[in-house]
Amino acid sequence: MVNSVVSAILQSPLHWLLSGGLAEIRVRGRRSGKLFSFPVGYQWDEGDLVILVSHAPAKRWWRNYDSEWPMELVLRGRVVEGSAQRIAPDSEEFVRLCTETMRRVPGLSRVFGVRYSRRHGLTDAESARLRQSVVAIRVRLPSRSPHLPG
Repeated sequence: MVNSVVSAILQSPLHWLLSGGLAEIRVRGRRSGKLFSFPVGYQWDEGDLVILVSHAPAKRWWRNYDSEWPMELVLRGRVVEGSAQRIAPDSEEFVRLCTETMRRVPGLSRVFGVRYSRRHGLTDAESARLRQSVVAIRVRLPSRSPHLPG
C-alpha cells in the first residue's frame, strides 16, 4: 500500500515532495512480458541514474538487467525511457557507488546489512557482504533529457 501512495505522489503535481531521491520504475519482464512498477531510491553518477537494490536475493525484477534492457521511469514528474544494466558486483565501480551512497545517507548501511564508518570506509568483509545482498543498476537516459541534474 505504501508503494501505491508513493507512486501516486511521484506521478502527481506534488512529485517534488519525493522526486529528489525517489523515482517510479516500470520494468517489463524479459520472459513474461508483464509490466511491474514501483518506487525506488536513486542517485546520480556521471550523468546516469543509479539504483541500489537492497535485499536483492529476495527480489527478482533486477534480473532483467543482467544485460542491457529498456527501463521506463517516472522521474521528476515525467515519463522518461532509458536503457539499464546491472553493474558487476565484483567491480570497483560497485563498491564506489555503495560507499558514496552510505557517505551521503549513513542510515542506509543498516538497510544494506553492513556497518559503515565515514572515517574508515568499508572493510573487505563488509564489501563482500554488500556484493551478496545489494545489486546496483545503472540507467542511461537520453543525453538531452530535461531530467538530468544540473
